[in-house]
Amino acid sequence: MAKQYSVCQMRDTGYSSSANNSGGKKSVQITINVSYRVIVTDPADPDFTGADVTDLQVAFAPGVPLVNYHTYYDVYNGVGMPLAVCKSKSVKRDSGASNMFVVSCTFATEPAQSKNGKKQENPQDATQGPPVTPTDIDPVVSWSMGVREVVIDSAPAYASDDTSLGTIDTNLLPCDPTATCSDEWGVEFNQPVTQQRPTVTMTLTQFETSWSWEKLLERGYKVNNAAWGTDTVVKAWMITNINAVEQSVTVDDGAGGVTDAEWYRVTYTIMRDDYTVENWNTVTDSTDTLFVGHAAALPLYSTDYIDTLASPDVVRPFLTEDNVPFVGKVDADGAPLPDDAAGCNYVRYDTVDEISFSFLQWQPGDAV
Repeated sequence: MAKQYSVCQMRDTGYSSSANNSGGKKSVQITINVSYRVIVTDPADPDFTGADVTDLQVAFAPGVPLVNYHTYYDVYNGVGMPLAVCKSKSVKRDSGASNMFVVSCTFATEPAQSKNGKKQENPQDATQGPPVTPTDIDPVVSWSMGVREVVIDSAPAYASDDTSLGTIDTNLLPCDPTATCSDEWGVEFNQPVTQQRPTVTMTLTQFETSWSWEKLLERGYKVNNAAWGTDTVVKAWMITNINAVEQSVTVDDGAGGVTDAEWYRVTYTIMRDDYTVENWNTVTDSTDTLFVGHAAALPLYSTDYIDTLASPDVVRPFLTEDNVPFVGKVDADGAPLPDDAAGCNYVRYDTVDEISFSFLQWQPGDAV
């Protein structure tokens, strides 16, 4: 008959927490220490002493937590903390009985400096019973700032002597705005002028009952196809990274008891980008805005334009009165913009697929 392992949680427990508020962050790591008494027997061997039982066998005895897999649950009080994972384990044989062992386990939440760690201690953790569904576990949300580098079509400019040139186009060599060449100086810069614009990056950690590589492909690098919570801007949020790990969570079995379920702790990194560009509106002779977000936008500068006054339409080059080619501005139909147009026109290319964010258990407007 095979050896039998009796595992009992001992009263030798401990709790500690530590904060990390450096750099303006607010985070905490919670550590829980639990010990288990393991007794090994062999009903088929009356002379069994346990001397041939190894520490390794006891470390993997049924009922002993597995490192980086099982989450904390107190069998006496029925209180658990799914975010606290078994981080370390040690086995020590009892010096007075070779078939008795003490297994010491440490459960801990993510390190305090981790983006998906807990923000602070929560008194509800002391009374949190086993969950029924993953939504019973509060998601963990954290925020940070990111940056996006965008190409701009105009900017305040200064000469080498720090003389202001005003706000001028960034694609062409600068020219005295009072001179006749200001609309026809056609030498184009090869190096675009860019601007650093801040973005919001958040991490959202939640539990899910199942996971697959298909879900990763389905959700990764996707933007929201509708308003998300209180944020009404469509396509402003993009899931840029996903990490999923399996965890054993003690859950309510629906019959007054508990059971172990293999759930997945999934962390989503989501970035918000409200990048917009200004288009020249030929109807109102003013600028309006075009939302770009995570898409791509290209300014419509061209050496040619479509002459819609000819019949049929003819493609013509931009030429000065002296027949010198220059780079001009066109609209999305290829027609030239007027000389006094303040800025250019853009075409937005939607380069990111969109999906519903309904699978996320937190949304803007919810408490953090």
